[in-house]
Amino acid sequence: MIKRLSYIFFLAVLLAGCSNSVKTTLSERYRVSPPKTVAVAPVVWKAEGESKDAGNTFRTMTAEKLKELNYRVVPLSAVDDTYIRLGSSSMAAKNPSELAALLGADAVLFIKIQQWNIDRFVTYASLTVEADYELYSNTGERLWRAGYSTRDADLRLDIKSMEYAIIKAYEPKVQRFVDAIFTTLPQANTRADERTFFQWLP
Repeated sequence: MIKRLSYIFFLAVLLAGCSNSVKTTLSERYRVSPPKTVAVAPVVWKAEGESKDAGNTFRTMTAEKLKELNYRVVPLSAVDDTYIRLGSSSMAAKNPSELAALLGADAVLFIKIQQWNIDRFVTYASLTVEADYELYSNTGERLWRAGYSTRDADLRLDIKSMEYAIIKAYEPKVQRFVDAIFTTLPQANTRADERTFFQWLP
């Protein structure tokens, strides 16, 4: 039994933090006319076992990361109000150019969660996350795309503690995921005085 647990522990250590490199494309259009104001659309969940809380965490951390990179971010509440007012189905049918115009942004960022897979085996658990990010200009051109996949795993004799570390306390994992994705997006050239005007925005 001890030998078996040792093997599982070795496997967990091997898989913990296991990830692929970020696959990314930055268009020439971005280099010519980089956006300054970005609207983050509601997360599209393609994976099984949708988690609304996890989707909101992805979106909130993404907006914060964009601000760190000096992009002006349309408040998420303003984006949501527009989706509610016009209807989610109507908004989903619009192209990126139309969305950017409605949201008053230079570009719209789309997040698609492709995989959110939880594996459990006795006292072992792992969380595999895969997502695609796409940034479209207000003219409808794709400026940037990044795809990433990562896995976190843990082995503990206390099942509740293990489940909390991997499944429930997922915010640090999402933050690391978002940080990795945005290593491939250039920092915005927004001037300091332009950023100051938006400081009142949440």
